[in-house]
Amino acid sequence: MQSVFEQSGVELEYIVIDGGSTDGSVEIIKKYADKLAFWVSEKDNGQSNALNKGLARCTGDIVAWLNADDYYEPEAFFKVAEAFKNNPKCGVVVGACRMFDVSGSEQIIRTKEVTSQSLSGYWKSYFVPPQPSMFWRKEAIQKVGLLDTRLNYAMDLDLWLRMSKNERFYCMEDVLSHYEIHNQSKSGSGDGFDKFEQEWRHVCLRFVKQQSFGFRIRFYMERLMFGLFSKLQKGLLILGLFFKKALGVLVRLFKKVTGIKRLGVLSSSRS
Repeated sequence: MQSVFEQSGVELEYIVIDGGSTDGSVEIIKKYADKLAFWVSEKDNGQSNALNKGLARCTGDIVAWLNADDYYEPEAFFKVAEAFKNNPKCGVVVGACRMFDVSGSEQIIRTKEVTSQSLSGYWKSYFVPPQPSMFWRKEAIQKVGLLDTRLNYAMDLDLWLRMSKNERFYCMEDVLSHYEIHNQSKSGSGDGFDKFEQEWRHVCLRFVKQQSFGFRIRFYMERLMFGLFSKLQKGLLILGLFFKKALGVLVRLFKKVTGIKRLGVLSSSRS
């Protein structure tokens, strides 16, 4: 919440939707209630349902959501507002995101381009732009509707795919948010992001089936080529390990037969 309150250079409408927490969250929310446009703490039907409650109340020109374990970079909102101002034809602004975990490991996730084709590549690493660094014009979501409450992991991807039919995505180099992975989060618990894949695949395939014949051909060809390349890469790795092991056996055999204990190379500068 502090990372939101500390933003400057823009008018802010801050809405908080809490799912009936009993861990002290409500007391924190009440402490800052005078800075909030609206807040509620009540049982909901999942994350998508909770987010829809807040999104339906938004009146600002630019909209985003932030989960409880993430936070914004200082001046992020001002940079986003400037990006929309300088790119009036874009409907969505995508920034970079610092992803980190409790072990101290971290990496910066940057997105060079966001299109319907790139968003459909569920088999690739980081094909989904980092959600905390996504901002869009209010009319963009008015065109496509709210989040699909049937989805538990891929509701953001589904929304970006629907937006991609009508909106241009502008990608920034600036880090706008910090995304924490921990053992109580969806992305950090259990199998991590692996458990997202089934929903990702379902959402992407559903979207692709609605697209033109040319789009579908490119999608299936790209998926096929990526699969073949991955198998080839794995095969070469296995082959390399085999030859390395075989070479080791030959060297040991050579030493045993010849009595040579050590192999080396002598070089000389003389011709």
